[in-house]
Amino acid sequence: MYLKRFFTRRFAILFTITLGMMFILNSLNAGKQSKHPTHEQKYEKGSAEEWLNSLKGKNFPVVYDMHEHKDFWAGIWANIYLATNQDVNNLGVVIVMRHGGFPFALNDAMFAKYKLGEFFNIIDKNTGRPAVHNMYWEPTGKDFPLPGLDGIKGLQKKGVSFCVCNMALKVYSGFIAKARGISEDEVYNDFVKNLLPGIQLVPAGVWALGRLQQAPLNFSYINAG
Repeated sequence: MYLKRFFTRRFAILFTITLGMMFILNSLNAGKQSKHPTHEQKYEKGSAEEWLNSLKGKNFPVVYDMHEHKDFWAGIWANIYLATNQDVNNLGVVIVMRHGGFPFALNDAMFAKYKLGEFFNIIDKNTGRPAVHNMYWEPTGKDFPLPGLDGIKGLQKKGVSFCVCNMALKVYSGFIAKARGISEDEVYNDFVKNLLPGIQLVPAGVWALGRLQQAPLNFSYINAG
């Protein structure tokens, strides 16, 4: 338990330092021309703004802050919220997948290629081993502690919206690339191309959380980390 806390704190420190270095380098390179498109150049912020606009006018809107994967409890709580509000039309439910919660925004191919289950200590409840696919796209067997709960695909069909933090994709692609001895851009581009259908890429998870809680959206914040 001590070692787990130690490495968790150490990883959080590394994440913060890496994030700070990214901002410093971006500032130093501002205005310079590059023959290779940067992550920022590839990312279109306008689509995230349009996504936010589509969430206006929701009833009893809530946003789940999924900053750790933790067996996809954000999805469990979303299931419960839907089940207890079946008489409400146009219910507002958003799950923000950021920091350590971003892996479940990726498809099976990414879990297998980059061994995300092993890297992030995501255990497949059906095998007892590190996950080699995204169990919560369409959960089966022991994936959830209760039967009959919808995964990401099923929740989307019921109107739940998902977004994923672009900053998390950038930072963690760097960690994974370093561990595998490959290009950070290769991993990042792979992640962006292999997001699950219907999951919106946003500049940062906190960017989405801040805007969702403000008028005219007025989503209530729930910590689901």
